[in-house]
Amino acid sequence: MSAPTRQRVGRFRLLTAAADALRRIHHDGGIPVVDCPRCGDTVRTRQPVRAADAAREGSPLHAALLDHLFRDCPATEVAR
Repeated sequence: MSAPTRQRVGRFRLLTAAADALRRIHHDGGIPVVDCPRCGDTVRTRQPVRAADAAREGSPLHAALLDHLFRDCPATEVAR
């Protein structure tokens, strides 16, 4: 797989993509994880999260996904 191309994306679009990605949570060894909707990397949190709470906006997993999208994602450049 080739490296993803960086695209300028607005904040609202990233927030919407993160909310949609929370619907597709899967478990890796009992830990809830989510795939980044832009680059496909697996995002997880170090904090323990119950499976029922992981899918909510504002959860530690949601915060980790937003942090990845806004700072670390190789496929995203945030438009200001």
